[in-house]
Amino acid sequence: MIFSMVTVNGDPVEFRQGMVLAEALAQAGINTEAAMLLTVDNVYADKNDAVRIAISDNAEIRVMPILSGG
Repeated sequence: MIFSMVTVNGDPVEFRQGMVLAEALAQAGINTEAAMLLTVDNVYADKNDAVRIAISDNAEIRVMPILSGG
């Protein structure tokens, strides 16, 4: 049986119809409290809208921490 998947930083996460970005991040164990940048299929996604951003099967999600330094 073939399952539908999305990837979060290259790691597979099981996809279900109607899934939103916040659910995929939670399944991948990503803590959204930290400062980060998100992209879905190479398009910027605001983490504050993650509960409203629908994703599709085979979506590629990238989570990048915001680094600071001097």
